[in-house]
Amino acid sequence: MTVTAAFDRKRVVTAGGGLIRPFRVKETRPLSDVLKSGEIRGDAPVLVVERTGAVIVLMTSQMSYYHVAQGELSGKNWGVFF
Repeated sequence: MTVTAAFDRKRVVTAGGGLIRPFRVKETRPLSDVLKSGEIRGDAPVLVVERTGAVIVLMTSQMSYYHVAQGELSGKNWGVFF
């Protein structure tokens, strides 16, 4: 079964005018850079997603707030739901 086939539109909640705003990822940086700079601790919980041959790492603290992240990578749109 593909992810698309498993998506159930009846479970989408649209009431409230979109109270949950997606985290729009406009730029990415190598994980090694943000670890080296101390912006992210090495033991920080993260969500790792592979898309179009590239890896996207999102902090679970951000995803716990936003629940939805989206952006573009290599000319293709992506979305993550947490």
